[in-house]
Amino acid sequence: MFLQNGRVPAVAQVLELAQLAERDAAWKLLRADSAPVVAGLLGTHLGGDERRVDAEELYERIDADLERLRAQGLILPLTAKGYCGEWRSAGFLVRRPSSEARGETLELSPDAIAGIRFLQGRAAPRSSVTESRLASLAARIPGLFSTTGICGGPIQNRMSACSSCSRPVSARLFSR
Repeated sequence: MFLQNGRVPAVAQVLELAQLAERDAAWKLLRADSAPVVAGLLGTHLGGDERRVDAEELYERIDADLERLRAQGLILPLTAKGYCGEWRSAGFLVRRPSSEARGETLELSPDAIAGIRFLQGRAAPRSSVTESRLASLAARIPGLFSTTGICGGPIQNRMSACSSCSRPVSARLFSR
């Protein structure tokens, strides 16, 4: 791929992304009509502490959820085993032999994890202060002291200056 003005040309970028959209399971998940069902069920049963589950146990859990979803009016014609087969074919699930018993386990593929995390992030209420934002602010405090000139002088002057600087920052952080 050649560069134009130090960048990949738009046409090449579009073609590359189109190819990725065809082969990447995360994109398939995001485009799927059933994305809420896939992300909700698989994210709940395989996206937490328990990442790999015996297939038969997962089928039982998902069948119970499917019944509850059907009671809510969703049209879901397949069984859990049928859906899991489709999701495996789509690249959302990975099947592995069970180490403890005869049978197999199912787990999310890395692409499915990425797609589900994206959807869960979109559904979750946005926090105005994240851990990374707080860490970034904490790292900037020494610079704030030196640029505002509140490094020296009596402690009361420094505390007063720091307090007056923090009010607008707090207002911006917590108003979102």
